[in-house]
Amino acid sequence: MNPQIGFFLSSALQYLQSGNLRMAEKFLNQVRILDKKNVDALRLLGVLAAKEGRLEEALTFFHLVIKISPKNGVAYSNLGNVYLEKNNFKAALSAYDQAVAFDPNYSEAHNNRGNALQKMMRFSLAVISYDKAIALDPQCAQFYTNRANALKELKQYDEALASYQYSLHLNSQDDVTWVNLGNMLCKLKNYEKAFECFENAVATKPDSLWAYGSMLFNAACIFKNNHFDSQLSILTEKISKGLKVIAPHALLSLSDEESLQRQAAEIWSSSWYPTPPSKTLQTPKQREKIRIAYYSSDFRTHPVSQLMVGLLEAHDKSRFEVFGFSYAQNAQDDMTGRLIESFDQFINITAMSDEEVANLSKEHAIDIAIDLTGHTESGRPGIFAHRAAPIQVNYLGYAGTMGAPYYDYIIANEVLIPPQSQQFFSENIIYLPDMYMADDPKRAVSTREFSRSELGLPEKGFIFCCFNNSFKMNIATIRSWANILHKVNKSVLWLSDNNEVFKKNLVEKFSELGIDTDRIIFAKRLPLAEEHLSRHRLAGLFLDTSPYNAHTTAVDALKAGLPIVTLQGRSFASRVASSLLNTIGVPELITHSTKEYEELAIALAIHPERLNTIAKKIAARSNASLFNPIDLIKNIEAAYLILIEQHSKDSPPEHVFIKN
Repeated sequence: MNPQIGFFLSSALQYLQSGNLRMAEKFLNQVRILDKKNVDALRLLGVLAAKEGRLEEALTFFHLVIKISPKNGVAYSNLGNVYLEKNNFKAALSAYDQAVAFDPNYSEAHNNRGNALQKMMRFSLAVISYDKAIALDPQCAQFYTNRANALKELKQYDEALASYQYSLHLNSQDDVTWVNLGNMLCKLKNYEKAFECFENAVATKPDSLWAYGSMLFNAACIFKNNHFDSQLSILTEKISKGLKVIAPHALLSLSDEESLQRQAAEIWSSSWYPTPPSKTLQTPKQREKIRIAYYSSDFRTHPVSQLMVGLLEAHDKSRFEVFGFSYAQNAQDDMTGRLIESFDQFINITAMSDEEVANLSKEHAIDIAIDLTGHTESGRPGIFAHRAAPIQVNYLGYAGTMGAPYYDYIIANEVLIPPQSQQFFSENIIYLPDMYMADDPKRAVSTREFSRSELGLPEKGFIFCCFNNSFKMNIATIRSWANILHKVNKSVLWLSDNNEVFKKNLVEKFSELGIDTDRIIFAKRLPLAEEHLSRHRLAGLFLDTSPYNAHTTAVDALKAGLPIVTLQGRSFASRVASSLLNTIGVPELITHSTKEYEELAIALAIHPERLNTIAKKIAARSNASLFNPIDLIKNIEAAYLILIEQHSKDSPPEHVFIKN
């Protein structure tokens, strides 16, 4: 090699590795002056272009290298990386296959091949590729992390844990691995260890992607809220700067600031589920029946299915052909069987990539696609980014905006999204006249009558309860509950049996606030859902959480005839209980300040005649038409018909108002 070319290449590589792309490009162009077909320079120019987001230019360089040097495994691997960045997973996999064919000992290409397979939901095959990469380079920490990510998706958690731990043994300063390990531990509800992982990630790199918000969320799950106000201020500042700091669902329980929630959702959607540039809208086809499809990971015994099954069974099958696209792994319970019967077609898409699901939806000519999972843990917005249908709707599973341009509508009512809040939603609003969620009409309250003693409750004294998840209980709520308990003598607070660390920290905080620990009682999980509903009757009042309200747990309480006091906030998630209380005609249980919330709860507890009057109103509705799915589905179907009509006229999406 010409010594001058060697010097230029060496200098370019050093600048490229240090991040000085301009100087790197300058030296590479010097090489091209001396040798226009120098494959090393051309390949590095492709790498540089890819780093700057000029993906088409990068592809041009890599194809040119391959034309000059057809068996260049490194160029094929680089080519695959660009296709992976463009979400063209099949092309990426093909390029990696070529790379390892020409260079079987190229460990990075085997690793990259595993990354493509993961994107294609081929997790078992991905593990095989990672194992090959590790065999070739057992000291590369990243290979173990990637392997662990795939094992986690396969639910092989023990193996995934060992792989994460070995990766951190090789490189304890890898913040990304700390975050990935934390995510898995959070999934396993080991919130204390998860919190430590996110804390390590932030300590290693203060702006570690998604770590700070995850740390705050897991702190909430174990009630480790010692510095919440200052931490929330930092989180707010990071989101305002556009940093990748928190998953949207985690933010719902930390803040009801609507503009913040929209910004966090937009950051998340654009980062993980960008709109492929080639995706175009289709036009719904004229046919006898409109084809609608519901997409969910929760077509099993799950709160979302509990709320949806009656709706699905009530669909007018003479006008609508209803599809269910399920990515619930290994769900074979009674609810799944009932849901399958409610659909005209039920399709398991667990092993399919997002693009494959979207293409399958197009093959079935779906007119309206409804996402029931959204930005929750098992959500797959990528399906909707690839345009599963001409019209796409966000409903029920996620209580907020998706922050993505490919969701056309969100189903709500004017309590959940008042007119002044429309600006905080990327979707157009489908306004239902009253009811937003239904309940399964076949779900009954057990006739079993529990005694206080068998559930660990005192024989005398007022019983407040809240069966919400631990992450919804923040320090402000606990202070309010302590104030209420102080004012209602001999009262107790009955909570769900959450994780042990949460219970310990929560009881300690109540003790600091002057509440005896024996006044905080935890309800063990019961094997039968109908018996859980029945035991609500021992409580006198359900105390709601804010800013993330009771949702399904509110339906449970009202179905059992138990009144709920709620503090209405600004966000969708903080107004769900208000929506339900309005639906059944007891708006007097809705409060708008902490002071009003506490005063109402105290007043109802010490004035039983007033509480009984409200309870009778709730019981009258719950025995008849509480959240009747037949009434709700008529309004939703009316909305679907309007959406089809608007789209057939090539009208842009706009707010839809359904009237009774």
